[in-house]
Amino acid sequence: MNNLGPVEYKLETFWDDRFCKNISQYFELYSRCTWNNVIDILKMDISESMAHNSEADSMKEKLSLFNQKFREMCEIQSTWRVFDEQLRKQIIISVENLLLPTYENFIARFEKVVDKNANAYIMY
Repeated sequence: MNNLGPVEYKLETFWDDRFCKNISQYFELYSRCTWNNVIDILKMDISESMAHNSEADSMKEKLSLFNQKFREMCEIQSTWRVFDEQLRKQIIISVENLLLPTYENFIARFEKVVDKNANAYIMY
């Protein structure tokens, strides 16, 4: 019992220093390998020669594929258990910063191209 305090301190220090650093590194690697693939779906090929109808069809296909991949990623990440509240917030902010700007740009352009029917295709 006399050694319990120092043992707890060493475990906490080990946990904080090694485990949390590894989690952050693993999350960064995971983000690059997964969310970047989802975001790449939304990147637009800007070509002036594309007809309006074919551009709308292409964007609809991209949005449908994005919705599918986004749903898959959410299902995977909903099984995560992150007990450290600060790390949980970091993960959420990181995904938001990675995903939202690209998604917002795509949706703005999608609404211009598809016009009235755009909301029928937008899930998120």
